Amino acid sequence: MVLNALAGSVVPGAELLPRRAQGAENWTAGEPTAGRLGCSPRAVPTKAAAARSGLIGQAVRQDDCVQGSRRMRLADAAWLGIDRPHNRALVVAVLQLSGELDLDALRARVQERMVDPYPRFRQRVHPSMPSPRWGMLTARWQHDRTFDLGQHVVGPLCDHPCDDKALQRLAGTLLGQPLDPERPPWQMHLVRLHGGGSALVARFHHGLADGIALASVLLRLADDVAYTDPPGVRPESTQQGGRTGDKGAGVLRAAWTGARVSLSVLPTLLNLVLRMGEPPTLLRGPLGTAKSLAWTRPNDLKEVRAVARAHGASINDVLLAATAAGLRRHLQERGGTVGDLRAAVPVDLRRGTPVPADLGNTFGVVFVPLPVGEADPLRRLQLVARSTRRLKGSAQAGVTFTLLRIVGTMPKLVRELAVAVLGESASAVVTNVPGPRETLHIDGHRLDEVVFWGPQAGRISLGVSLFSYAGAVTVGVAVDSGLGIDPEGLAQQIQDELGVLRGLAEPPAAQAR
Repeated sequence: MVLNALAGSVVPGAELLPRRAQGAENWTAGEPTAGRLGCSPRAVPTKAAAARSGLIGQAVRQDDCVQGSRRMRLADAAWLGIDRPHNRALVVAVLQLSGELDLDALRARVQERMVDPYPRFRQRVHPSMPSPRWGMLTARWQHDRTFDLGQHVVGPLCDHPCDDKALQRLAGTLLGQPLDPERPPWQMHLVRLHGGGSALVARFHHGLADGIALASVLLRLADDVAYTDPPGVRPESTQQGGRTGDKGAGVLRAAWTGARVSLSVLPTLLNLVLRMGEPPTLLRGPLGTAKSLAWTRPNDLKEVRAVARAHGASINDVLLAATAAGLRRHLQERGGTVGDLRAAVPVDLRRGTPVPADLGNTFGVVFVPLPVGEADPLRRLQLVARSTRRLKGSAQAGVTFTLLRIVGTMPKLVRELAVAVLGESASAVVTNVPGPRETLHIDGHRLDEVVFWGPQAGRISLGVSLFSYAGAVTVGVAVDSGLGIDPEGLAQQIQDELGVLRGLAEPPAAQAR
């Protein structure tokens, strides 16, 4: 029932999750043992046997136990350690369509266009044995022999069609719930809407891939997308993308980038540690497991682009400045502290290369100052544009990707420290995902609206998503429900600021009309 979801109880469909998954402390809790996997006990050597074999101090191999498995990429494995009950490492998408999708037809489409081309969607996480000396844990992807698509594409969730507010609350409830650790870490929920439409609420663990990659794969469900088989599995050493047209130039560019990133790792890490600590705003309160979502109506992307051109900024600068203004107004209304904050902004590092068959995370993060304390709209936009120009010339995105990969190999204590540093380095995650420029259809039904959210980490309580699709951009807000932040009000205030900037960009004659 929708009423149960709105009341904050377990969302309908949670009966698909085993008890251990519903109450797991984190996503990797209750890791499967060799016995439950049906493996020979010989696959897990004793400490004495490991010592005789020279394995002490190294990651003990369990290849006999994980036949058909593949070692998880380091950046992907890091997200297993970042996952927390109060901040699930989930990428969430809400797609709204003009007509009612048929569940069986949807499952067939997901099988053909997602599961078959991307085998990762049939695999679950199996961690191998940690090193006896260092406690390091290297997770692996393992084929799920009991894979059942019906457990991953479910619905309809509600007895009655949802309106906009009910859909937002339902998606927020799903955002706060863990995925089943015994199955491949993704699930889609079909929802019926008022007026004969339908919505698809999709959840993916960030260990599968980053938001831009998952958006690209999810939109393969559309009739209008000419999909082809994705490229094959890439080795860990080639994750950071790059086109293959000019191999010589590519090698030199990769060498230069690698050297630059390597030299910047320590200074960037020290800079993050020294700048830890955000102002004590309403966003820095204690976090719980309940989350709330809201999003605006689509804004005309041409108008946002016109604002950017008028002020020598980028579209992303305009959206970040509007986010700062929305936060300023929202915090002022609630009598909270108003001061400059920082936003963690993901940066795609694929450089236009297609998403490979084994998916994966290939992105870095830059920390952008948000001039929430600045009252003047134009000055606010100028400050954001200046910050992003400086960051574009830095190696921060590549360095944070490298640090994420390092975290993926570290013991639990180091992972906890990394999450703490990340959580103290920003008050919000602001994600800008570019989508298709043309209107899409799924099974003949027009895709009207799309919104995506990436996860927060540590103490970061707020996620702001900006998704451009079919000539429009939608602003989405995800926030911890216990902090007194109204996601619908904040999303509307961000949209209102876009109107303010649009008015300032118009010539005087147009403003007079």
